[in-house]
Amino acid sequence: MRFFISLLCLLCSTVWLAGQPSLRAVKKTAELLIKEEKYGQALPLFTYLETGDPGDVQVKKMLGICQFHQNQIPAAIRNLQAAVIHKKTNDEDTNWYLASAYHADHQFEKAVDFYKIFLKKAEEKDPRRPATKEKILNCAFGQRNTILKKEIIVENLGGTVNSAGDEFAPVISPNHENKIYFSAGVNSPKDEKPQGVQIFFTTQNGEKWMPAQPLSKNVDSTGREILLEFDEQGQKMYFFKSAAASAGEILVNDFQLPQKPTPFKSPLRVDRGDMTICLPNDSTLIFASNRAGGFGGFDLCFSVLKDG
Repeated sequence: MRFFISLLCLLCSTVWLAGQPSLRAVKKTAELLIKEEKYGQALPLFTYLETGDPGDVQVKKMLGICQFHQNQIPAAIRNLQAAVIHKKTNDEDTNWYLASAYHADHQFEKAVDFYKIFLKKAEEKDPRRPATKEKILNCAFGQRNTILKKEIIVENLGGTVNSAGDEFAPVISPNHENKIYFSAGVNSPKDEKPQGVQIFFTTQNGEKWMPAQPLSKNVDSTGREILLEFDEQGQKMYFFKSAAASAGEILVNDFQLPQKPTPFKSPLRVDRGDMTICLPNDSTLIFASNRAGGFGGFDLCFSVLKDG
């Protein structure tokens, strides 16, 4: 990033000295960064270009795309709206990004309108077409949920469950609706720093939650154990175990002491960016992954159990 800030300063000073040709140099560099999907690095260059020439709709389009990828959604909508009303930039890319920005902003009706315009303009072989049709259905679902808002009450479970550390990843027991499992940071008695992450459980007795209890030492250690999911019958527990935050493995515990947890045999590869599993039934695995070959960021993948 320091390199690109220095580059921007150099280009800006050149513009002051030499005029318009250097604006073209800035734009060329920014467009190259866009092609390489380095949106965060391209953003300050397009911001500078837009300030210098607010009427350049191509710059507004590229600026809006960068802002979308940097999660600056309201700003992205403003610039993409300005670009989409001009014939020069009213193409499938501008409509797709404007639809996506509206979608992210929960403006579902407008998102659907521009998704449909994208489908009319895009070629049949455009790889975004199948996903766009799914996004239109997602918007319809979002519209329905907006209409069917329900009042909810959020309450802290209290000091018997919560501590000064972090409690996270709660999972309701498949067999006991009044029992919750969760992961929590554990501090050493002599040290304020977390010693590790362990799995706990608590049960509800009337309106009160009982003091949280750790699972057996068969699972817990001084490392990190993060609960992920149970099987359909609640007889197997899947959890992530590691000695560090960024590496580890997914294990299965069937609660049969003294047997140790065993590795989860599946296509999951933590070292490839797979995480956050869901088992809607005992033969379907859904997980998030940023492995190569996806659409960008974390995608949902699924695998079906067959022949063991």
